[in-house]
Amino acid sequence: LYMVTSREEGGPKAILESMASGVPLVSTKVGMAPDVIKDGENGYLVDVEGLYARVCDLIENSKHRENFKMNGIKISVNYSWERIANLYYNKLYKLLLQ
Repeated sequence: LYMVTSREEGGPKAILESMASGVPLVSTKVGMAPDVIKDGENGYLVDVEGLYARVCDLIENSKHRENFKMNGIKISVNYSWERIANLYYNKLYKLLLQ
């Protein structure tokens, strides 16, 4: 289980790292978390006050843990350096080189 408990954050890169590693995730709604985490599908998005309940749920519910692991790995592939580099190249740099 990985928890992001920040109230303000730029990334955090650890969200994608935990997903790619198959580690269940509970995060506050900071940085890119709302863009990457689909609440209840590949992690939990919570307010700081909701951390405790969601962490307890993951500790007690093995089905949720397994679903978050599998879905997190699937989502993290969309954010690989190779994929992101290709997107930047095709949508930005390729146009500038023409």
